[in-house]
Amino acid sequence: TADDPVDRAIALATIEGEAARMGRLIADLLDLARLEAGQATLDRRPIAVADAFAEATARFAPIADGRGIALEAAAEPHLRILADRDRLARALNNLLDNAMRHTAPGGRVALAAASADDG
Repeated sequence: TADDPVDRAIALATIEGEAARMGRLIADLLDLARLEAGQATLDRRPIAVADAFAEATARFAPIADGRGIALEAAAEPHLRILADRDRLARALNNLLDNAMRHTAPGGRVALAAASADDG
């Protein structure tokens, strides 16, 4: 136990972060099991990639700022994909969570997407 209020706050933030991460891992495992069993349904709709990136980077901006990590996102303005919004958000969260944990303070994390169509 920590007697100092600052130490307690740090410990609580760490516990909350790890509990959230474990919750995401459990949800991912349940989704994988449903997909393998053919029981998962996808709600596929057109999604603007730039919007999905903006939402994901906004969620991780406080973490990036706290660690001095430059967090960037770039996608062609009209690039859209057919995807399940919740699963895409979860995938981006997992990607950014992993990147934040493995990027040194002062580093850079970038999301980028462009059309594969060469015309």
